[in-house]
Amino acid sequence: DLECGTSVDELLSDDPDAALQALGRALSAVVHCPVPLLAAVRGRCLGSGAALAVGAQFLFAQEDALLGFHETTVGLIAPGASALLPWRPAILRRMVLTGELIDMHQLELSGLVTAATANDPALAAFAFYAEHLAPCSPFALRNAVAAADPGLEFDRRLADSLARVKRMLDESPDPLEGVSAFLEARTPRWAGRA
Repeated sequence: DLECGTSVDELLSDDPDAALQALGRALSAVVHCPVPLLAAVRGRCLGSGAALAVGAQFLFAQEDALLGFHETTVGLIAPGASALLPWRPAILRRMVLTGELIDMHQLELSGLVTAATANDPALAAFAFYAEHLAPCSPFALRNAVAAADPGLEFDRRLADSLARVKRMLDESPDPLEGVSAFLEARTPRWAGRA
C-alpha cells in the first residue's frame, strides 16, 4: 500500500489547505522532475498516491495491484489526476470520473501503465531503466523530459483542481457525508443529485 499522498479524512480537518498544498507541491515535483521518473506500485495505490504514480513518465505495477481514484465515490474530485488528464491516456478519465478500479493488464494496454508484472515492479522498473534509459545520453534525456513537460498549463490545471476541492468542501455536505460513509463502511446519502 502506498502510504503517501493525502488521506480523504485529512481534507475534512480544520485545515484542509495544508493537505491540498502538500499534494500540490508533491505532484508538481513529480510532473516537473528534470529526469525520467519511474514509479513502481504494489498492493493498493489510491487517490493522491495514485496521482503521484501516474505523474511519473513510466509506471510499473504488480499484476494484482490496485490503482484508482475513488474521490467521486466520496463526494470529491481527484485533483491531481484531473490535472493530468490532457497528458495521459483516455482510460484515466474513466477512472477519475467513475472511481472504477481497472485491471492492470488493461491499464498496460492503454499505455497508462508501462508494464504489469507478476514479479516485483521495482525490479521491472530497474530492468527497464538498464535496458532503455541507461544507454541514452543523460543530456538528451533531460532535454526530452523538458520538451515533454506540460509546464505552466499543468500548474494552472492543478491549482484550479485544488481550489475546486476547497470550494466543494465549503459548498456541499456531500464530501463530509461521503468520507464519513467510507470510513463507516456504509452507503453515502447524498444531499444533491447531478
